[in-house]
Amino acid sequence: QVLKFHPANPIMALPTITPELASQMVDKAIAALEDEETKAKVQGILTKAKEAEPEDQVKRQTMMMQELLPLAKTVVGDSWKDWGVTEDNAMAVMMQVQMMAMMDPALQPKAAKVMSFFQGQVGS
Repeated sequence: QVLKFHPANPIMALPTITPELASQMVDKAIAALEDEETKAKVQGILTKAKEAEPEDQVKRQTMMMQELLPLAKTVVGDSWKDWGVTEDNAMAVMMQVQMMAMMDPALQPKAAKVMSFFQGQVGS
């Protein structure tokens, strides 16, 4: 099932995401985020931020987010391309999937795992 978006502004008309679709999308996102190359990129971002801002946690966190969010948009957006998701609308769709997942007890742990990526916590 390819998601339908507003042609002029892909964020304007987000599709309805069912719990089943959210589950599939979260599974694909987790697989993409657990890729060794992606993990290495995240670790590099974390190391760079720690070295640049060893004392100031707020600045370090800001620096990490400035690099982690674009990486996540690219990685997750690419993993969801079969549903018509692109890097341009990935964040809006991620937020919608996250909201759906947080309302579903079975999806909550998976959604938390995806969110931990955005916080710079990379599993092994």
